[in-house]
Amino acid sequence: MGVPKSASIDPGHAREAAFAIATSHILVRTTAALVEMDVFDALAPERSANPVTIQELAAAAMPGKAVNIKNLERMLRVMISNSAITETVDTAGERRYELGPLGKFFLKTGIQDSGSFAHYLLYGQAPEVQQSYRPLSELVVEPESARDLNGGTLYEFHQKHPELNKLFNQGMDGNSKVMMHAILDGYQSGFPSVRVLVDVGGGFGASLSAIIDRYPHIRGINFDLPGVIAESSPLPGVEHVGGDMFEGVPEGGDAIFLKWILHNWGDEDVVKVLKNCWKALPSGGKAIVVDHVVPEVIEPEEVDKAILIMDVMMMAHHNAKERKLSEFRKLGLAAGFSQVNLVCQIRSSGSVIEMLKA
Repeated sequence: MGVPKSASIDPGHAREAAFAIATSHILVRTTAALVEMDVFDALAPERSANPVTIQELAAAAMPGKAVNIKNLERMLRVMISNSAITETVDTAGERRYELGPLGKFFLKTGIQDSGSFAHYLLYGQAPEVQQSYRPLSELVVEPESARDLNGGTLYEFHQKHPELNKLFNQGMDGNSKVMMHAILDGYQSGFPSVRVLVDVGGGFGASLSAIIDRYPHIRGINFDLPGVIAESSPLPGVEHVGGDMFEGVPEGGDAIFLKWILHNWGDEDVVKVLKNCWKALPSGGKAIVVDHVVPEVIEPEEVDKAILIMDVMMMAHHNAKERKLSEFRKLGLAAGFSQVNLVCQIRSSGSVIEMLKA
């Protein structure tokens, strides 16, 4: 047996990496605070064509408010070190700021409808959401007595907190816009032959809108809970339909799209959803599943760490999980599909799996 790659890591790098893990919560909280204060949006190209001073930034982001410039500067330094904000020094020796490569992903509005993680970040930092996570140690030691702080499923939690439900849906909408660009670039074989695509759990329709924009011949059916559909805006080529995927899935599509849906549920519930998809599809139809696929062997140098972090998040909040390909195959076959094939893997955005109906 060979020596694991992790065994050869430089001691200095190991120390730095360990400290980064220990303090990672500060990075998240700093980023969320700057999103909340509209700092990233104030640096958006349409609002700030040229680099601005910190005084100009504070006035644009928080007009009329008393701002501690020194504390703001300290927070900006953290973003500069993470390429979210860029700093330059002008000829007069004054520091100026503009949006960095990562910063565009924290704009509340996004750039040219490219999406954003801003609302997703704010949702995750909400005190009610933080408190709803079950203590991870209780899921390992005597897990049968683990406290369910949610008091039910994520969806029941959102019914109790409508303001967080709205923020969650905004977050999913922004995430979809970001991720769909990568998915459409990586998964080019599956959509050209599709005529009618049903997006199960499609939220406000961001994924369908991106797909139809790339493949305008497709007619879309956006399927989600009635409360979500009620807040959805009309989209070209998309019909919004409300319902419950555990009771049934709209018929009429030759393909069904499930992006980041199955990882929210345990195996028994996943089989129920997939069976309803199988029933709704014609012979020769397919379910297109986009989810993270956990590798059989973890190589620290190569693994997409987002997959493993998402898996623990699913465990803590949903009592669900990210799955290995073998698990997807088992569930797909149990639901009636004749083939379950991994088509492509897209780093951080998920893998595309096709489940085919004979």
